[in-house]
Amino acid sequence: MEVAYPRTYPSAYPNNQQQDRFTEVSYQHDGGRGARPQQPTLGGACCGAVFGAVLLLAATVLLWTNEGVAVRQQQLLTDASSSIDSGAGGLVHVVGSLKTNAPLRDADWALTLDALALDRTVEVYQWKEKKDQHERKVDQQTTRTETTYSYHREWVASGVSSSGFKHPNGHYNPSWDEALGEARQAAGGRAFAAQSQRASSVTLDGLKLTPTLLAKAERFEALEETPAALAELLSDTRAKASGAYVYSDAKRCMPPHEPQVGCARLSWRHAPLHEVSVLAKKKLKKRNGVEEATLMPWPSRAAGAGYELALLSFGDVEPEAMIAGAESENTLMLWLKRGGGILLTWIGWGLLFGPAQYLASWIPLLGGLVGCALGAAAFGAALAHSLSVIAVAWVAQRPLVAGTLLMVVATSVYVGVGALRGRKAGGGGATSKAK
Repeated sequence: MEVAYPRTYPSAYPNNQQQDRFTEVSYQHDGGRGARPQQPTLGGACCGAVFGAVLLLAATVLLWTNEGVAVRQQQLLTDASSSIDSGAGGLVHVVGSLKTNAPLRDADWALTLDALALDRTVEVYQWKEKKDQHERKVDQQTTRTETTYSYHREWVASGVSSSGFKHPNGHYNPSWDEALGEARQAAGGRAFAAQSQRASSVTLDGLKLTPTLLAKAERFEALEETPAALAELLSDTRAKASGAYVYSDAKRCMPPHEPQVGCARLSWRHAPLHEVSVLAKKKLKKRNGVEEATLMPWPSRAAGAGYELALLSFGDVEPEAMIAGAESENTLMLWLKRGGGILLTWIGWGLLFGPAQYLASWIPLLGGLVGCALGAAAFGAALAHSLSVIAVAWVAQRPLVAGTLLMVVATSVYVGVGALRGRKAGGGGATSKAK
């Protein structure tokens, strides 16, 4: 058992005049017997092989289901394209500007906007700690560890406790509640806190949108300039609006001066009412005796249960272009998941070969060669495994297409072999006649 005793020589010293960077150096010795890296064991290799088998099973399931999902998604899009062309199935294409039943209002700050969503964000200027650690061998018995703690200030949207800092002196952060409470007092009692609002009802050409479509319609933008009314609202307080922010204290927190730790500021972002194009199902229903039309996900009979279409694009976009975009996204996800499945399969086969690699490591000079060979073998096995699963899943999901392709391939091979034999026979006859 290796005996290690640390010898720590703290040399905490500031590397700049602000004393915001400190370096500590420690040395660890192994008792003069030389450092030995931890060697792999047969038990560890066997446990890795078991985990590799589990990983192979998970990768196989991922590759198999990925093909099925991609096929169903393509069937969904093909069915939607046919329904749009025929004008049947309840699938509609609607283009227009989104509208809400009422503007959103931040009552604390007299801010009113026509938008899908309105978020208020609060940030506090605080100290943050960054730790960097580097190790290097001094000699066979000694390891030198250099740890650097650096401190910087920035606007942060959550509380940072300075009690856990390695060097808290000079880097004190007030608590989150304390900072916001002080900001509230400076702003004349107005709330310095985060807030989120959503429009209660959103329509497109008189049709209500379901949450699925609303989530796609929310494209947030920062409010680049606070309303002019805020200047008058804050005239009798220490808070002040400047640009996109409201600062808790004009003297302590605003540019061009460096803010003091504990300063707070507010900003807003909103999701505007853009012009959009929607491809979805139009459903009519009566509520309290009034007929109401809603745009909701369109179910496809061809794709089966659980596969629904609800597309939303910004601007005036033709339905063919919307479906083409969805097809491109479907293809991208298909190949990303295929790549992930192949990678997991490679790792799994590598772990399965772990015990053989461990046994080979005991043979001098041969261990490295065997390791390279097993790595290449793992890659080959993973590729063959993955392609086989994909091929079988593809045949299972598209038997007619796969059967047609196989017949075309078989016919091509048969014709090619026949032509090759005829060419050889013709060449042989010409030679015999010349003789």
